Amino acid sequence: MPLEIPTPDGVLELFRDEIVVRQVENDGECGAIAKAQGGAAWDRPYPGVETLTPPGGPGLMRVTFRVLLNPGSANEGDRIRHELRQLRNDIRAAIPSDCQVEFDSPGMTHVDRPDGIEIQCYTHGIVRTP
Repeated sequence: MPLEIPTPDGVLELFRDEIVVRQVENDGECGAIAKAQGGAAWDRPYPGVETLTPPGGPGLMRVTFRVLLNPGSANEGDRIRHELRQLRNDIRAAIPSDCQVEFDSPGMTHVDRPDGIEIQCYTHGIVRTP
């Protein structure tokens, strides 16, 4: 039985299910905080995870997941879900244990390549202390 390769929309749904657990509408709050920091460099503690910690305010996080969907590859849904769970663990490791991240609605882009479709899912959020 061949393995099922998800569609680009299917990858976005997996990303939403595994990464964007606490989705909120932050009404541009992330952008305003980032803009106030000017050209401050974002830390990249893990692949696909970027953080910015401004003094005296909530932190920011950007998350990106890339996968090449290719009928000849092993990118079945279970494998992608496993990679997303590892990314979720990296997100948890990148923030203090007493904090949580509220992510904005995720987005997706894709590029047709000769060897398949490259999917990039992304979101950003605010790291808050409860």
